[in-house]
Amino acid sequence: MPRLDHSEFLIHFTKGTTDLDAYENFKSIVRDGRINCGKGFVIQPNCCVCFTEAPMKCLNKDDTFNLEYFKRYNPFGFLFSKKYIASLGGRHVIYSPQTERDNIPVDMRWRYVRYEPNRNPQPLDFTWEREWRLNQPYLSLDPQHTKLVLPNRAWINRYENDHYEEQHLQYEACQCDRQSLIFQYQQLFDSDYSQQIVDNCPTPQQLPFMMTGMTESTEIEFRN
Repeated sequence: MPRLDHSEFLIHFTKGTTDLDAYENFKSIVRDGRINCGKGFVIQPNCCVCFTEAPMKCLNKDDTFNLEYFKRYNPFGFLFSKKYIASLGGRHVIYSPQTERDNIPVDMRWRYVRYEPNRNPQPLDFTWEREWRLNQPYLSLDPQHTKLVLPNRAWINRYENDHYEEQHLQYEACQCDRQSLIFQYQQLFDSDYSQQIVDNCPTPQQLPFMMTGMTESTEIEFRN
């Protein structure tokens, strides 16, 4: 049954000291084509990719990211269906007191998160993160299963423009290198043959990912 506080999707948010810093981290992840695992708060030697199952509409406040909830994160990230992450082995974490940690099988302790709401002087309660984890060294960004999350339409437009410019700068740099190689080969061969033996530069690629803004209501469809 659909509920306002429930979602069929998971989000991995990026971090940064500022939104611009987080945006650069976000772009770097897209260029790499994968989200690398992290070891923070994860029982060693495990390394996990982490997500929240909190619905995007519950993370918004006055058309912006509600920092009261996710102070450690910024509104740039990657959205996946729960079914997809579950098919890769991802699971929701186990919130439990430290005294119960050893009751969890060793091969499942990568899911453990310490939960002690009555601890003095400072309670330990991260249940608001509604965390999921994937115990893998990285998660590849498959365009069929990944949607890019940005704060709003303005940031989406900015990223589309940045992607377009970066692609064309790479293409122009490649063309310069190619012309230089052709010139060198022309010292040995004729002009036509010199061009044939030098690879062509790849044409700028369209952004393969769908995108959504944190403040926008969008129907999302994924392939399972």
